[in-house]
Amino acid sequence: TSLSLSLSPSTTLTFHTLALSLSLSLPTSSMAENEDDVVLPRFFKVFLSETASESMAIPMSFNEHLEDPLPQKAKLQGTGGGVWTVTFTTIRDCAYFTSGWSKFAEDHELKDGEFLTFVYDGHHTFEVSVFGHGRCKETRAVVETVDLSDSGEEEEEEEDSSVEDDGEVEKVSQSIYPVDSNQTVSDDAGENVNS
Repeated sequence: TSLSLSLSPSTTLTFHTLALSLSLSLPTSSMAENEDDVVLPRFFKVFLSETASESMAIPMSFNEHLEDPLPQKAKLQGTGGGVWTVTFTTIRDCAYFTSGWSKFAEDHELKDGEFLTFVYDGHHTFEVSVFGHGRCKETRAVVETVDLSDSGEEEEEEEDSSVEDDGEVEKVSQSIYPVDSNQTVSDDAGENVNS
């Protein structure tokens, strides 16, 4: 059962019995306040392992921002620098992230009640931010980079042999929704930690 409230032509608030979702179209914080700026569509979900461990439903009100027909794959870009490939599946007119979603959820150690925001770039990539129980944006599943420009060939071989590459996570160079370098991150106890 769900109840939808239309707040404005581009904002719909939908209450579901097991989850909350909201689809918005707002400019990102990195954009100047100019009428010519592109507005990136976004939505949020409250993570519930009971319904979202294996797949994540995209709010039906967000369908207008997706291509028709729905692409087979999408990329989820985490704030830690990694990208996960997921499969799109449609069930009864509702789009879902399926294959690959459980790996994303596991790598980000998602817990019941955590708040996720999804910003869509219009080209098959969603930037996903996780807000933990401390109500602060958290950086998780950090991709570590190694500068090989100053190291010798022997060191490179050691580092290469210690890196596991399962092919599902790749490093990204730029965020579609920049993370402020002065952001506040909270630990599991809800205490603020400098990032």
